[in-house]
Amino acid sequence: MRLHRTLVIAVLALALAPAAALASTKGSKLPKLPKLSLRVANHAADATASSIADSWQGDDGSEIDDYDLADCTRASRTKLDCAVTYYLDDGSTCDDTIHVKQNRKGRPVTTSDSDDGDTQTFDNCTDPEDDPVLDDGSSDTGDDTGDDPAVVDDGSDA
Repeated sequence: MRLHRTLVIAVLALALAPAAALASTKGSKLPKLPKLSLRVANHAADATASSIADSWQGDDGSEIDDYDLADCTRASRTKLDCAVTYYLDDGSTCDDTIHVKQNRKGRPVTTSDSDDGDTQTFDNCTDPEDDPVLDDGSSDTGDDTGDDPAVVDDGSDA
């Protein structure tokens, strides 16, 4: 019987020990997470951008051909923002921002401005005809010779 009482006391002591330890640290601050590294954030943002580029399809059937990810910039000790431009197969481009932060375990977690839960909805897109780089200012009507369409070549060497 004496052994039985000793075991009961030991089990109760073990059961109450975590509660006592928790009560003693209640007023103290939790240790800070380590600083999120730029390398880890860039890698996480690249993986997210690649996933979006592989899986996104627009309502009109357009898809993402490629993306350009800029280096992430620090928003805080544990949060970084990464600008990304997606190039669609119809010639348009869409800008987005991927946010990288740390969870409680110190692992990177990403979200993006375009994320609406199920898919991506890009708010900042440029149509190809709106792109000033594509407009060279010539009066060319679509042929790639650069000739004035009013002048017709009759084949003579005049």
